[in-house]
Amino acid sequence: MSTYTGLDLAAIKRAVHHGGAAGLTEYLTDDVEFTQIDQRTPPATPARRTGRDALIALAEDLERHGILMRVDDGFLADDRGALRIVCTYPEGNQVVEHTLLTLRDGKVARWSGVQAWDA
Repeated sequence: MSTYTGLDLAAIKRAVHHGGAAGLTEYLTDDVEFTQIDQRTPPATPARRTGRDALIALAEDLERHGILMRVDDGFLADDRGALRIVCTYPEGNQVVEHTLLTLRDGKVARWSGVQAWDA
């Protein structure tokens, strides 16, 4: 059974703001499961990645393209949580993701998001 061990939303916000992809590392389990639904990857065929390294590689790819990521809202309670993540491209377009989290041992074990972006 999962237990909440003090994952801190303010710390996550600061880590992502100041450390980008590297800021996420300490908050993910080694076997984190990532699922994302959007207009290109609908519910029948969502984007999936497994493992901390795969999720960090995705975040690093955003950084290489000059995309800034921030967590601007969310909550954590017991073994669940939610985040609102905003990514801003260099030209100003934005992607907004609403993510549900499953926590295990104080880290994110499952990340399930739905996103939309500017045209």
